[in-house]
Amino acid sequence: MAKNIIRKRFKKALEMNVRQLNRFEYEVTGKGKDAIVDLGQRQCSCRVFDLDKLTCVHALAAYEQARIEVYDLCSNYYKLETWALAYVDTIYPVPQ
Repeated sequence: MAKNIIRKRFKKALEMNVRQLNRFEYEVTGKGKDAIVDLGQRQCSCRVFDLDKLTCVHALAAYEQARIEVYDLCSNYYKLETWALAYVDTIYPVPQ
């Protein structure tokens, strides 16, 4: 699920213009949705990245420019390993 969302966003990210402002900050423009991305803080002015902890289109564009692996930056909540750990113990039915 998360990978599908990121793939769709990545396609859009490739069409955006990215300008590096400093070591961590990037200005991302295009499609009428401009934003400032801070790679160091993992934040974007669009707030999608901040709220759902899944890389937004602006952050994807900035990460592509910076050559950073985007899947490493998503919240652990979206990773298969985290979900597997949640169900590692046996879940017993509740008696009636």
